[in-house]
Amino acid sequence: MPQPKVVKQFHFHAAHSVPKVEDCRHVHGHTYHLEVEIQGRPQSEGPEEGMVANARRIKSEVNEAVVDPLDHAFIAEGSERIVGPLRRHDYTVIEIGTKTTAENLSHWILQQLDEHTSLPVTRVRLWETDTMWAEAEIEEGAGG
Repeated sequence: MPQPKVVKQFHFHAAHSVPKVEDCRHVHGHTYHLEVEIQGRPQSEGPEEGMVANARRIKSEVNEAVVDPLDHAFIAEGSERIVGPLRRHDYTVIEIGTKTTAENLSHWILQQLDEHTSLPVTRVRLWETDTMWAEAEIEEGAGG
């Protein structure tokens, strides 16, 4: 029997740049829309009986692991010249270790959720604009 899926949506505002892409090379920001999908067997007892996870717990764990740190931050690969000055002026910089494309950021978010939450996250979808999103999924047999 297929296990049920639950999807919760989140929003955050962040800035980034993609230096070698003409339209994205300047620092700019987005209002990101994040969908987090969890899938699993509903709990058979306790306060989450009948649920894969309680909505309040999903919100709390996702916010703590990714939304709060990313909100109003500069998302960086780490080698951008602007990182040092931003840090010296106490701006929040989150380094993801790779180009800050929506594709890479969705993968980074999935990894953070897998490592820093107790949720059975199977997929994230990150909307960078109203018409474009990137998605990352836990591979079959992988994940926490």
